[in-house]
Amino acid sequence: MFALIMWEMLHAKLVWNQFNTAQANSKVLEGNLPDFEQSVLDTTPPEIIDFIKECLAHNPDQRPSFSEAADKLREIYLKIK
Repeated sequence: MFALIMWEMLHAKLVWNQFNTAQANSKVLEGNLPDFEQSVLDTTPPEIIDFIKECLAHNPDQRPSFSEAADKLREIYLKIK
């Protein structure tokens, strides 16, 4: 869910506004992930895009824990600020 919220913040819209939360979660679990719009790719540091993709990994074991995600966000912030 965290990665989807980040996606929505970058795109300034809901990822799947036609679905409720449970349906959106099912889409992720099925491996149906949202694409990034070119305008977002053009204006967002690649480290953030890569981080979101990592958080959207189909296999939960490949996703960072919350503390790992917080550390990674801190690292990205310090790099791009």
